[in-house]
Amino acid sequence: YIPAGSYTASVRGRHLSSADNCTSKTQSFLSKTVLPTPTITTLTSVDNANVKLDFSTTSNVQYKLEIAVNSSSAFQPLQTLFGVNTTTVPNLKLNENYYCFRLGSYDPCNNTTAYSSTVCSTKFTATAISDINQLRWPTGATQFIGTYTITRNKSTYVTKSSTSQSFDDTDIICKTDYCYQITLNYTGGGKSISLEKCVKSFSTKIPTAIGDLSSIVSISGVDLSWTQDPKFTPIEYVVLRSYPGIPLAYNGTSATTKFSDISYVIEGKYCYQVNYTDKCDNVSPPGTVACPIRLTGILEKSNAILLAWNSPRGWKNGVKNYVIEKYNVQGALFKSTMVTDTAFVDDQPDPNNQYVKYVIKAQPNDATLTTSVSNSAEFIKNANLYYPTAFTPNNDNLNDGFIVSGQFIVKINMKIFDRWGALLFASEKNEPWDGHRDGKALPASTYIWKVEITDLAGRSFSQEGTVVLIRN
Repeated sequence: YIPAGSYTASVRGRHLSSADNCTSKTQSFLSKTVLPTPTITTLTSVDNANVKLDFSTTSNVQYKLEIAVNSSSAFQPLQTLFGVNTTTVPNLKLNENYYCFRLGSYDPCNNTTAYSSTVCSTKFTATAISDINQLRWPTGATQFIGTYTITRNKSTYVTKSSTSQSFDDTDIICKTDYCYQITLNYTGGGKSISLEKCVKSFSTKIPTAIGDLSSIVSISGVDLSWTQDPKFTPIEYVVLRSYPGIPLAYNGTSATTKFSDISYVIEGKYCYQVNYTDKCDNVSPPGTVACPIRLTGILEKSNAILLAWNSPRGWKNGVKNYVIEKYNVQGALFKSTMVTDTAFVDDQPDPNNQYVKYVIKAQPNDATLTTSVSNSAEFIKNANLYYPTAFTPNNDNLNDGFIVSGQFIVKINMKIFDRWGALLFASEKNEPWDGHRDGKALPASTYIWKVEITDLAGRSFSQEGTVVLIRN
């Protein structure tokens, strides 16, 4: 049919020796000088054995579908197609091979075939290794591919260049199912969609050990807190405890980075370790052993207080310094002293505070960590009475009277007796005794004194002794 254009073909059949009474079959068609080249629009990998091909075709043209396996450039005839724009190719092994297809429009007049661009499947694999999902998709006819689109769990995830045939997905969460699919985007507009491959991710990475553990001692026990590498997500923390002669053993669990041991006692000299299992089921190495600060002290007769404490341990970068906090009977902080040693002597005169309480705070070199705090140590200082052993009531303004005095005294009642127990003098105002009884001077002799005292701490006690009255 030349030249190209619209024509009508009519066909009428007649059987020999029969009446000529058949009607004609008439059909219009468009004659073309050159048959148009077909296009494979979509290759869909249905399952391991079947590929579905969709293509654009022209009416009244016969097509030939050809196939090549893997890197082979030799195409083999597969199907002859007419009047359809889709077909399914069975009996393949997509997990073992990739297949390339081309579709040709056959011109029976010239015995020629005009072929489409080649479209290929992929031998797509997804493999889970520790912390990585490895994707690989060998394929052919890469010169016709523009980009690769990776879909993860039904959503577009990432696009790779035409030179890529692999991708390592590291943005994953262990023990999670991921399903991937690769779409080959051809420069001519066609697509090849791979099988979907699913893997469960995992990790064998060992979590970072707990290396910074702080402790705060209180009357209700000890509160522990720690920092943990954010790259790992714990299922729970396990707290271990030891004390002299007894190794670390289970003490409790925590879902957070805090734990309270209400059974803690200062005398136990406990130490702690925190370990954990992360959500990937990997167990951390043993954490740093931390011992809360145990503060002890000695009150000397002079009212000097000797403090000593252990280093808290538990911090990778160690202790920067210690702060000694001093509180009064009302619980108010009235003095802070910074030291770097683990011992301190408080021997400064302090006539106003008979009761004192000390607390040690350890400051870490790592400023992001919580300060560790010791137990409190409380002391009630001695009244420390002062009195002469003799006096001379001769009005020379030197040792003319006898009096008992001391530190932190609120009230003192003093009585003087002779050697037979007769009361000679009594005072509730802590007045000195001048050696008289009822205005009459008493002879030189040894006399007995007794005092009843109430101190600032509210304690009451008595003391007695002798004093020699001397007259020149």
